[in-house]
Amino acid sequence: MSDATVATLIFGAVLVCLALFFSLAGRLSFWKLASKIPNEAIEHFERESAWVFADDSERPTGWSGPYYLPIPDIGRTVKLYADPEKIEESQSRFVEQYGDLIPAKGFPYISFIALLYPVAAMLSLSETPISVIGILGYGFANLGYLLLAAGVFFGQFRAFALEGRVITIIAAVVSWVVGVVLTNAV
Repeated sequence: MSDATVATLIFGAVLVCLALFFSLAGRLSFWKLASKIPNEAIEHFERESAWVFADDSERPTGWSGPYYLPIPDIGRTVKLYADPEKIEESQSRFVEQYGDLIPAKGFPYISFIALLYPVAAMLSLSETPISVIGILGYGFANLGYLLLAAGVFFGQFRAFALEGRVITIIAAVVSWVVGVVLTNAV
C-alpha cells in the first residue's frame, strides 16, 4: 500500500471523527432553537428546575455555565446556570415541544462530495517521495482551502455541521494551519 493510500485512510478516519465531534458536540440545536424563540425559552427556563437565572453573582456550586441568551423583547441578555444532571432532559423536552419550528435538513450530499477534493489532492501524491505525515499535511491544507471557499461563498459546511460563516472560516484557518505544520514537520 502506498504512502498516499495510508495517508488518505488516516485522513478519512480523522474526517469521520471531526464530523461526529461537530455534529454531536453539545445540544447546539437546543441553543439555536432557543435563540429563534427566546420568549418561549425564557418561559421554559422559568418552569424547569434545571435552570437558574443569575445576575452578576458567582456560579452556584455544582451548576454548569454560564449560558447566555439574548432576549430582544427586554433588550438584554440573560445569564443562566444549569444543573448538570437535569440539563439534557430539559433541553430534550424543549426541542420536542418546539423542534418543528426548525426546518429539517437533508443529508449534506454536496459537502460530502466536496470532500473528494482534499482526498483527490492527497491521492495525486502517490508517485512522489513524501512521507505519510507530509501527505496528511497536504490533505489538511487542501481541506482548509475547501472550508474557506465554503465559508466565503455559502457560509456553511454541513458535512461537519458548521452552520455559520465565521465558524466555517475559523475551521478553515485551523485546518490550513494544521496542514502547514504537518507538511513542514517532515
